[in-house]
Amino acid sequence: MGKYLAHISADKREQTVKEHCYACARYASNRVPVKLNTTAYLAGILHDMGKCTEAYQNYLRAASNGEHVRRGSVNHTFAAVRFIYERWNTGSDNLYQILTSELLACATGGHHGLFDCISPSGEDGIEHRLSGGDYDYNAAKSNYLDSCIKLSELDGLFLQAKDQITEVVNELIPYMDYDFEQFFYGLLSRLLLSAVIEGDCRDTAWFMNGINSEEEQAQLPNWKKCLSKMENKLNKLPSDTPINKARREISDQCKKSAETLNGIYKLDVPTGSGKTLSSLRFALANALHCNKKRVIFVIPLLSVLEQNVKEIKQCLPDDVIVLEHHSNVIIEHEQKEELDNNQFLVENWQAPIIVTTLVQLLNTLFSEKKSCIRRMGALCDSVIVIDEVQTVPQKMLSLFNGAMQFISTCCDATVVLCSATQPNLNNAKRPLKYAAFPDIVPYDETIWNIFKRTSIRNMPNDFTEDQLAYFTVEQVQLYHSVLLICNTKSEARALFQSMKNIWKGKLFHLSTAMCTKHRIHTFESVKKSLGKEYIICVATQLAEAGMDLSFGCVIRVFAGLDNVIQAAGRCNRNRDSENQGIVYIVKLKNEHLGPLKDIRAAQIGLLKVLDRIEKYPEEYSSGLDGKKAISEYYRGVYDETKIDGQDFPIAEEGYTLFELLSDNIKNCAKCKSITRKELFMTQAFYTAGKEFKVFEEKAIDVLVPYSEVGRELIRLLNTCQNIETLKINLHKASAFSISLFEYEFLKAEEQGGLASISFDGQDTIYVLSANFYSEDTGFYLSNPTNFLEV
Repeated sequence: MGKYLAHISADKREQTVKEHCYACARYASNRVPVKLNTTAYLAGILHDMGKCTEAYQNYLRAASNGEHVRRGSVNHTFAAVRFIYERWNTGSDNLYQILTSELLACATGGHHGLFDCISPSGEDGIEHRLSGGDYDYNAAKSNYLDSCIKLSELDGLFLQAKDQITEVVNELIPYMDYDFEQFFYGLLSRLLLSAVIEGDCRDTAWFMNGINSEEEQAQLPNWKKCLSKMENKLNKLPSDTPINKARREISDQCKKSAETLNGIYKLDVPTGSGKTLSSLRFALANALHCNKKRVIFVIPLLSVLEQNVKEIKQCLPDDVIVLEHHSNVIIEHEQKEELDNNQFLVENWQAPIIVTTLVQLLNTLFSEKKSCIRRMGALCDSVIVIDEVQTVPQKMLSLFNGAMQFISTCCDATVVLCSATQPNLNNAKRPLKYAAFPDIVPYDETIWNIFKRTSIRNMPNDFTEDQLAYFTVEQVQLYHSVLLICNTKSEARALFQSMKNIWKGKLFHLSTAMCTKHRIHTFESVKKSLGKEYIICVATQLAEAGMDLSFGCVIRVFAGLDNVIQAAGRCNRNRDSENQGIVYIVKLKNEHLGPLKDIRAAQIGLLKVLDRIEKYPEEYSSGLDGKKAISEYYRGVYDETKIDGQDFPIAEEGYTLFELLSDNIKNCAKCKSITRKELFMTQAFYTAGKEFKVFEEKAIDVLVPYSEVGRELIRLLNTCQNIETLKINLHKASAFSISLFEYEFLKAEEQGGLASISFDGQDTIYVLSANFYSEDTGFYLSNPTNFLEV
């Protein structure tokens, strides 16, 4: 058989394995930094060697003719792994050569699904690919070398790849303390796999859809035009008050600091100082200076993302593409077969500016899903701005720190960590190493004092819910407007109901139990009422960050110091009052936090700071929101979680995700590998990816019947037949969706509160009954359990 095919399209066009592998290699090499381009190219050129067998060709033609075949029934992913080991690993004593071959094996062997190098049962996943699989390896190798590429050319590419891996590892060596060495190898493997998946999926999708797959010219976005448009907008902003002048000074400093190299930087500025626009200005200026491919904004909460996207778009030229990537109402299904790849066309983060959530960034780095792995290559040659970095869960500090170190070093990215309460990540269990001069805006007490608009008071006595409700009503009569921020949705809902019974003025509620449109309408109503009427707003922590609201008084249920300071940013925000606004910290009696370990650790950290301030007040002259108090707070929090709480523990299994993604020592002890001489790659990638989730519970998106518009959209989706109309309505419907934890979803389903709409028998949209959605507080259950705002 002289011609070996990789794909046959619906209209019977044919693509050879050689054509596909070379296209995949070109795309893969452009998806990584130049220092890894040959390594990615080699992985791409080898990945489909296994298709050069008679069995696979028969399978492919049968599928093309409409015959019943079982997808994946003919193995084609093992051949490249075996070839790599036989040619470049077996018998070698060069550790860099062994490491390079293992990295290539993971990148080629996992392009249709991540696997464990050493599984929890002790199975060697690479050895399985060397000796297992029902396929004719010798035929695959011989046919591939005859029809695709010469052996001498492959050997030359491997030598270049080995040199590249050697150079990259030497770059990483200064950051390999604290058991990061094999963790970095794992991320390097994932980056190469990401490049192969991108090349494979893109070329396949383009061929199957009849799109010319000639290599497009890589053009950088017009960062100069973007920066110019933004600065024109900034020049129109007022600078007539001390606060506005300070905001301008911070923004100007961000531009000055942008002429810097790759590394990890901090934007540590007070609440209300214009952090979003200042960080955007830095990002655009740095992208221009360093010829970056894209800017990625990472936002912790969807509620903040909604506002920030609008602000970012207003600062950019019309022709700039801003991609929003976050959860939507369609549940994603992984497609295992490359013949159905249309969905991947929008999953590679190719846009110049991406606005996404912390969840999506962390999934890109650690989830087992192929669509998530594919996006990792987009982090290369980028400016990555992570807003409210203090919201990274304590349990994944080791994973986060290691990943940021890798991205800035190996992926040639500029990483900016933004926060008004900057965590001391260099003091974590596995510390982060910042750039030599990490502060984009050096600390200036004079500027910080300009933004000091509040006085924070810790209330000594605990409150019942009823007492806190009465206390809140007393404060609104003194300060005209009060924002009460709670730790959980159930707290906020209960306090809202308590105040509804005793307060007849304007009363609002904000939480992610409400859909986006509901929150926007409520936010607008609150904004219109502020300064005109007596109002109370009861909210969860989504009100702490990114919401441009200014209350006369803020009450924060006892949490972390970072929460308190962020909450204070919603009080007297623009110095509306000549006097300082009042922020109360209150403790709730018998507060039920369940498994919310981060909140408990944060409360302990704040208690330690309050105790030190009481004993040594002269050391904390800058107050509870001063630099010293913040630093002391994080030290206390890290002390609570350092022993076993920062490596992402999996209690029921007795190991941590960090272990699985580094030396995986407990599972390696069970392994009896006989083929592999040196085991650099021992990580349990698939197991770790399945275990990884940013929040404790799996969230399921559902549509809610909020307002006439939401109800009409549900009706249209129920009856829609046209695919284009369906897409338009689905996009609109995302603003009328909420995320339910699995237990909430199951309970609502059990009580008859959910219906479903299916498309193509695969994608499903769930719809909530009107009986489970309040126009005041959003989704509710009759017997809720407390859960953390996410």
